[in-house]
Amino acid sequence: MLREVRHGELLAVLGEEGVLPLREIARRLGVSQATARHDLTELGEAGRLTRVHGGR
Repeated sequence: MLREVRHGELLAVLGEEGVLPLREIARRLGVSQATARHDLTELGEAGRLTRVHGGR
């Protein structure tokens, strides 16, 4: 899956669900946790989402 498509899907899922653990994000996108973590970092640095560590 292309990065841009994955980012769009990730933002859509988070828009619906709010907060999800990394493991669940990776499962829903069908990617490794490392890829999901990288996507979250990129989107966070771009100001498109806010990352929460260790809970809500």
